[in-house]
Amino acid sequence: MSLDLKSQIDQLEKFAADVSHELKNPLTSLQSANELLINSKISDHDKKILINNMKKDIKRMNRLITDIANYTKIKAEIEIENFEFINLPV
Repeated sequence: MSLDLKSQIDQLEKFAADVSHELKNPLTSLQSANELLINSKISDHDKKILINNMKKDIKRMNRLITDIANYTKIKAEIEIENFEFINLPV
């Protein structure tokens, strides 16, 4: 049981690190685009490009969050499932 618990903790730590990494990339992109829009005198064409990139990053983050929610829901359902050992004839 202790090995199983350690394995679950390791999986959770890896999952948290992966989620953090995947969310930081679009957040950094959004922050940069936002700063450029606020602080820079850029052309309307470049503004449109930045805004489209921001829309893509927001969609990406929404998709990631939905995927994470679905993953944790499925994982929880699997963990509460009652498993039964059966002997199979050899």
